[in-house]
Amino acid sequence: MASSTSNRLLGLILIIALLGAGGRTLWLWLDTPIERVSIRGDLHHVSARYLQQRLTPLIQGQTWLSVDLDQMRRGARAIPWIRDARVTRRWPNALTFELYEQRPVAWWNDDSLLNTEGNPFRAGPIRQVGDLPNLAGPRGSGPEVLAWFDQLKKTLSPLDVQITQLASRGAWGMAFSD
Repeated sequence: MASSTSNRLLGLILIIALLGAGGRTLWLWLDTPIERVSIRGDLHHVSARYLQQRLTPLIQGQTWLSVDLDQMRRGARAIPWIRDARVTRRWPNALTFELYEQRPVAWWNDDSLLNTEGNPFRAGPIRQVGDLPNLAGPRGSGPEVLAWFDQLKKTLSPLDVQITQLASRGAWGMAFSD
């Protein structure tokens, strides 16, 4: 009887060892280097070259199963023009980045851009963004200045006057297109 129990226990240990070794072998076989990266999204300002330069360091040395997708997403979101990102695996050795670009609505304090929520972001090497107004204000005042700009724009629209500059620096100042 004791021999039968020990044989069963030995058999169970062997099965677990084989499954563990097989699982490890399968993992190593599937966890290949990332060979292809595709980028999707509605991108108007950033070029493929710009994104390639910034995404390549994130991907180098990564393998398909071991890559931390949340870390990849955070890295993509750290690119100045990227508002949000999704990263997914594609069988057998590829990643797909779905990128959502910032939408600039104004220049901010002469060195940044302001997005639709009033949050500043760095323009980086991209300077061709169209004819945008210049807004300015202290740190953290972007949403307030943008809301005031939008209100003034609505109020002045019947007069066919465009605000080109609006600043909140202790007092409000503005300049018009005329």
